[in-house]
Amino acid sequence: MCRSVVSIKPEMTLKFFIPHLKERILSLVQDRSGDPRRQDKELQFIVGFKIMTPNVRGPSYLVPHIEDICAVLDKTLTLQQKDNYEIATNILETVMASFCQIRILKDAPANL
Repeated sequence: MCRSVVSIKPEMTLKFFIPHLKERILSLVQDRSGDPRRQDKELQFIVGFKIMTPNVRGPSYLVPHIEDICAVLDKTLTLQQKDNYEIATNILETVMASFCQIRILKDAPANL
């Protein structure tokens, strides 16, 4: 569902999801500071959900949110549970793919 919304209105979707998910992920990571090896299913779900949000048509939609994404990556890439840091690397992979891929935006005829 999230991917569908992102493909239709990427600016509005990212503006809604990125700040909320960032705050939630950072608070969950902060709560784990006492036991960094603890596995947290809620954290895995939310970080997994964040993987879907950067899947946009072009990098221009991500640029305003790159600092938030990097803040989450800074915290999640250092987690000690394998499942948690693998999810974080998937976020990084998705963001990098979004910046590097070229996609056709419209099937409009060229004005030659």
